[in-house]
Amino acid sequence: MNKYQKANINSPNFIKNTSSLLKKMNDLNQRAQPCIMIVDDQQINILALKLILKRIGIEENNIIQANSGSEALQLLEDNKNIKIIFMDIEMPVINGFQATQLIKSRKQKQSIKEQQQRIHIIAYTSLNDDETILKCKDAGMDFYLEKPCSLNSVSSVIQNYYFI
Repeated sequence: MNKYQKANINSPNFIKNTSSLLKKMNDLNQRAQPCIMIVDDQQINILALKLILKRIGIEENNIIQANSGSEALQLLEDNKNIKIIFMDIEMPVINGFQATQLIKSRKQKQSIKEQQQRIHIIAYTSLNDDETILKCKDAGMDFYLEKPCSLNSVSSVIQNYYFI
């Protein structure tokens, strides 16, 4: 699957890999878990994604939430352990595209050791047109998930971007 195509959760290959993904996610309990940030200005979207993350085995103390792009930037300054960010696109003040570009430019200014601690930014939006998907890629986002997303699609993203 091209990483900028929408996930087809009804495809046989996607369904077939579900049990394998869930097993790997359950193995998280036996190793250090990723620190994940959810950036969204709508609390219902944050809650929905937090519930999915908890169902796949991510502990709540490893989930950070930000209600805006500017809050996400501040939290990143305070927490160097964040590995994955689920980034909404449409937010006031600093939108998801701008926040992503700022995060990526800050990473380039860091030391080589800090640059090696890559942060994967996942677009997490209800916008599903080709132009938006292309803008996500151009902003530096690593993957695209359409809201609402499934447990399987979130599991796949965690596996692909944390276990690499």
